[in-house]
Amino acid sequence: MILADWIASDAERFPYALSRPQEQRLAAAVETLDLCPPWSPEPVSGATDLFPQRFPHLADHSPSALQTAAVEAALAADSSPMLVIEAPTGGGKSEAALMAAEALAARFGCGGVFLALPTMATSNAMFSRVLRWVEHWGSGEDPALWLAHGKAQLNEDFAGLVRASWTRSVFDEESPSGDSSQTTTAEARVSGWLFGRKKGLLANVVVGTIDQVLMGALQSRHLVLRHLALSGKVVIIDEVHSVDAFMGSYLERVLEYLGAYGTPVVLLSATLAPVARAGLVGAYQGGRASREAKKAGGLVPLAPRRTAPADGPWTHLATSVSELPATGPGPEAYPLVTTVTATDQHLPVVDDTPSRSVTIEAIQDTDPALVHLMATALEHGGCVAVLRNTVRRAQETYDLLREHYGDDVELFHSRFLACDRAERERDLLHRLGPGASQRPRRLIIVGTQVLEQSLDIDLDLLVTDIAPVDLLIQRIGRLHRHPRADGARPLRLRQPRCVVTGIADWDSLPPRPEKGALAVYDAALLYRSLAVLQPALAGRPLSLPSEAPRLVHAAYDPAMVPPPGWEDTWEEAGTLRAVKDENSRDKAGTFQVPPVAVKTSLTDWVRTPGEDSDERARAAVRDTEDGIEVIVVQRTEQGLRMLPGDFAGASRDIPIQPEDRDPLTRQIAACTVNLPQALTKGANWHRTVSELEATPEVAQWQESRWLGGELVLILDESLEATLNGHLVTYSSERGLDVTPIRQESRHE
Repeated sequence: MILADWIASDAERFPYALSRPQEQRLAAAVETLDLCPPWSPEPVSGATDLFPQRFPHLADHSPSALQTAAVEAALAADSSPMLVIEAPTGGGKSEAALMAAEALAARFGCGGVFLALPTMATSNAMFSRVLRWVEHWGSGEDPALWLAHGKAQLNEDFAGLVRASWTRSVFDEESPSGDSSQTTTAEARVSGWLFGRKKGLLANVVVGTIDQVLMGALQSRHLVLRHLALSGKVVIIDEVHSVDAFMGSYLERVLEYLGAYGTPVVLLSATLAPVARAGLVGAYQGGRASREAKKAGGLVPLAPRRTAPADGPWTHLATSVSELPATGPGPEAYPLVTTVTATDQHLPVVDDTPSRSVTIEAIQDTDPALVHLMATALEHGGCVAVLRNTVRRAQETYDLLREHYGDDVELFHSRFLACDRAERERDLLHRLGPGASQRPRRLIIVGTQVLEQSLDIDLDLLVTDIAPVDLLIQRIGRLHRHPRADGARPLRLRQPRCVVTGIADWDSLPPRPEKGALAVYDAALLYRSLAVLQPALAGRPLSLPSEAPRLVHAAYDPAMVPPPGWEDTWEEAGTLRAVKDENSRDKAGTFQVPPVAVKTSLTDWVRTPGEDSDERARAAVRDTEDGIEVIVVQRTEQGLRMLPGDFAGASRDIPIQPEDRDPLTRQIAACTVNLPQALTKGANWHRTVSELEATPEVAQWQESRWLGGELVLILDESLEATLNGHLVTYSSERGLDVTPIRQESRHE
């Protein structure tokens, strides 16, 4: 109904002047509507034939056992299923999911694919891969693609696709008999009519952040349009282990609806806890049960769902331990493909990923201990990552190591300008990514969690702050990640070695994490991680990835017994976490759509109008304080200019009224960064926004489609500014730095 209304209300295609008969008006409108037909893939016979066709850049490889099993599971399902694919990092899960999606779409009539990832950075990286995949679909109708996140048009691949689509549409109009029909491969494009923050999700292939899926459970305007976009596709969700209790509540509700719609779903993870898998499976099966009940002629409540135990990692799924499935795959079943229909079938896969023996060590959380480690480990060179849990700790560690190793130390975290961070990411992939031919002799990368999420880099040594064990395994996945010739690694780093720090006191019972780790992760999860790692920290090497599921199973086992002497602290941390997750569950339920079987019509389906802002809606499905994103520029005697650096547009003067047709305007829009919580938490949010809005130099920016409505942080010639009682500085080496100004300093 919404689409019909929007099409009929399009004054460009249905002009108000009634100069022609209605039939001619309709024919002219349809001809220029630029809506792509649904994707109609040919039937898939198996991974062996499909793999070289869709991924010719991997011509030297054959489909792995995991990829073959995923396609076979898609072909064997008796009705539209949910597939849960669990395999090590770097094991080809993305290719497995895309091939399985093609098989599912062909079998169950899906018109496209929706790929959801944790962050904008991972979405951008996946968009490039999906674009290459789509271009090898073969002949047929050119598919429409869309990148769904707030900064999509700053992505060069997507922006190039938009420009090419507009150019081609002009060419096609001028030359209807042009040679575009002679192509033998699919040519991805952006549909002109779908261009918009709500219509773009209807494209054949959509890549975006997981928020775009979670918002399917949020009461908001035009929600049914989002359901239309999701329900007609194969929905792939990557890295589902990264979903916390709050977001998981939304994901659960979305899976209920997708199960009820009969929408195929593919979930991917390297480290999925059994209780999390049980909750996801139960949600999808609950939706299917409601659908079957409706087919039988009645509307019944959702079937009882298998959920996680009350002290498990997703307590929003929890009622009691007895609700866990009586049987299920053990930790030895890995890699694993689970097919979920009315029942669930677990297919263990022969692991063709070579395991490696990884040494886990502990060092004190002191500067001398870290400097001594670097001195001994890097005697013959090597590429090392020091991964901190907070930006502040990363910056302090960077300063420390720069004193000893100078330019061999680099910093990588989320508080660089978006354009600056993208350049740094490309540079790291060039030097340490797959196929890198000129690795640095010595390089120390100090970073935060962004290193564990999106970078396919190969490290000789990993030093990491303590984290939940599933995330630690993700981090270790960058250690000795790519095959190297014998003797290619430095002598002291030829055996994979992970050094754990971030513990303020190793001798206490349990060991006490430093305050930064406790600010990011629940103490209960950190204690469980330390408990399952005790044998490894005592000297027994881990065989990874083969032992990864055992560690994750053990860490999230609700019946896990704490080590002697840990009992009181363990119980207290578990209680606090249960209360926190209960509050998160209640908070998440406030604006969620009702369960599938509760409503019989769309009347009052959305009880509140919700926010008509995608930004506010995305914030609503993440349990975080509202952040503030700012464009950062510099004030000089001549006026405003871009910050110095190695990114596009660096150090260029900014006109008083930037023009959208000037590439500089897009480059300005890419110079964004999120302010830390010190400036955004609680009442600070309004004070910070009020100060940022008092910038008369950018009044003319409101005329720009790229810059209008954006908050701007203006630094002086020393790249400093005072904002809400804090000194804010930026450098291309350290990124954004925010420190409170002491009261006595303010009066001086």
